[in-house]
Amino acid sequence: MEPAPAELSNTNLSPLIHRDKDGVLLKRAPDVDAQIHDCLVLAPTELVQRAKKEAQDPGFLKDEALVYLIRAFHKSGNKDITNQLSEELIRRCTPFIYSKFNGFVDAEDAFCAVIKILFTHILFRDDGRGDFLQVRFGMHLKRIVVSVFRIHRDKKEKESSTFTFSELSNEEDEDAEWDDSIRSEDLSLENRVFIDQAANVLTGHLQEVYILRHKYNFQIDSVDPNEPTLSKYFGKTPHTINNWLRKADEILKKWQGENHE
Repeated sequence: MEPAPAELSNTNLSPLIHRDKDGVLLKRAPDVDAQIHDCLVLAPTELVQRAKKEAQDPGFLKDEALVYLIRAFHKSGNKDITNQLSEELIRRCTPFIYSKFNGFVDAEDAFCAVIKILFTHILFRDDGRGDFLQVRFGMHLKRIVVSVFRIHRDKKEKESSTFTFSELSNEEDEDAEWDDSIRSEDLSLENRVFIDQAANVLTGHLQEVYILRHKYNFQIDSVDPNEPTLSKYFGKTPHTINNWLRKADEILKKWQGENHE
C-alpha cells in the first residue's frame, strides 16, 4: 500500500490566527476541516486524484481545503505534492480569470500577474491573506482580479510599454485590498473618504459593483464591444446592475441617516 504523502498531522490542523475587519477570529468552515482531515491520510496518488475531482463529482475538494493542503505541504518541504496541488488550483481558476480579461486587456499577461499574486498570498504571506483564502477563496481571488484588471486597463489606456513580471516588484498597488487601492485622480477628497467608508458598509457583490462604478468609473453598459462594463464583468443584464446599484444606495442612505442623526 502506498504510504501517506507526508508527516503532516490529520488530528491537529494548523489554526487560523488572523481576524477579520470586525475583529472576529477567522475560522474555516467545518466541512473544509473535515475534507482536510480526510485528505491527510490519503496516499499521494489518491490525494492528487481527489484534488482533480470536478465540482459535480462526489468528494469534490473545496478550494479552501486545497489552499490549506498547498500551504501545509509547502511548509513540510514536499515540493512534488505542492506543485501537483498548485497546478490543480490554477486549472480551476483559469476559466474565471480569463473570462474577466479577454477583450479588455492583455489576457495572458494579466492572468500571469493574478497567479503570481495569488500564490504569493498562499505560500509566503503571513499577514492574514493566507488565512482568508482558507475561508473565502472566491472573494479574495475576485479582489486580486479586479486590482490587476485596473492596473492593466490603466497601462493600456496610457499606451505604456509591454507588461513584464519585473513591474510587480512593488506589489502594494496590485494586491491591495479594496480600501487600500489607489484612488482615482478625479475624485474629490470628500468623495474618496465616502467611497472608502462605503466599502466597509457594503458586502459581497453590492460592495464590488459600487466600488467599480464609483471608484473606477466602470460604465454599466456600452455600445463599444471593447469597453469594459459592469454588465460584461458580472455577466448580468444592465437592468440587474442598476438594481444592485440602487440597493447599494439604499443601504448607504440608511447608514448615513443612522450615523448623522
